[in-house]
Amino acid sequence: LDCLIVIEPRLTETTPFADYIVAPPLQYEVEDFNIMTASWLEAPVVQYTRPVIQPPPGVIEEWKFFNGLANRLGFSMRLAAVGFGVGSGDGGEALVLEPGVAWSTTQLIERTFRDAGLSFEEMQKHPHGWQLTVEPQVITAPATDDGARLDVCPPDVADELARIAVERAGDPRRYRLITRRVVELYNTEFRFTEAVQRRFQGAAPLFINPQDMEAEALQPGDRVRLSGEHGGITARVRPDPTLRRGVVTMPHCWSGDAEGDPTGGHVSWLVSLREEHVQKIDGMPRQSTLPVDIARV
Repeated sequence: LDCLIVIEPRLTETTPFADYIVAPPLQYEVEDFNIMTASWLEAPVVQYTRPVIQPPPGVIEEWKFFNGLANRLGFSMRLAAVGFGVGSGDGGEALVLEPGVAWSTTQLIERTFRDAGLSFEEMQKHPHGWQLTVEPQVITAPATDDGARLDVCPPDVADELARIAVERAGDPRRYRLITRRVVELYNTEFRFTEAVQRRFQGAAPLFINPQDMEAEALQPGDRVRLSGEHGGITARVRPDPTLRRGVVTMPHCWSGDAEGDPTGGHVSWLVSLREEHVQKIDGMPRQSTLPVDIARV
């Protein structure tokens, strides 16, 4: 890269490589509403929150940083409705953030609610959440049947399933590494909290069935190396009796291990993005059920 700009509230594994580090405010220092989690609720509820505390001097909200950068480059950013599976240009008129206007977060939130047919003033009267009344949509059969059907198992899918069915027999590696989440983390968030650091000693553990640990002559906390087709990483083992034998698992989004090895504990080193290794149908990298061997370090 000619220039690397990192927007982070704290120092991470990436910031040492950055040309510029931009500090944003944290979640209690900004006004916001539940734009991301609204669709997860069983009833339509919106909630607007004001800042709880004032941010320290020198920080800048992410959208303001990008808007200022765009203005200096001669561009104008657009505020448009966006969601999962929805393009930023779909539906409604976008608000153009013209240069020279001191836009505020409040203005953008107010405009977002107006586009949704909601009153920003009314929303502020419900600090604990505003449950909306929405008429249910009734889906009925079409007037005519055009005969179109979804093929749930076209030939290329059937071929891939057939190859997966015999894959294990042809690979000499003894274990399959699957993905895992831990309750204390949300992707890369909260890795630096005291509780997480204390529990995981600053690195992602490798969870393994206790019977497999016994077969490998491993004790809890032993350091091992995972070797796969595309690379290798190191980790410390932790027993998990809920795992099937032959299956091991590690949390994603960690970088480095307890010994300071920058490649240890980062499962991305076991994943390949080369064309011959990605999924044939959707082009996605294979990120689970990775064949690996385990050896004590």
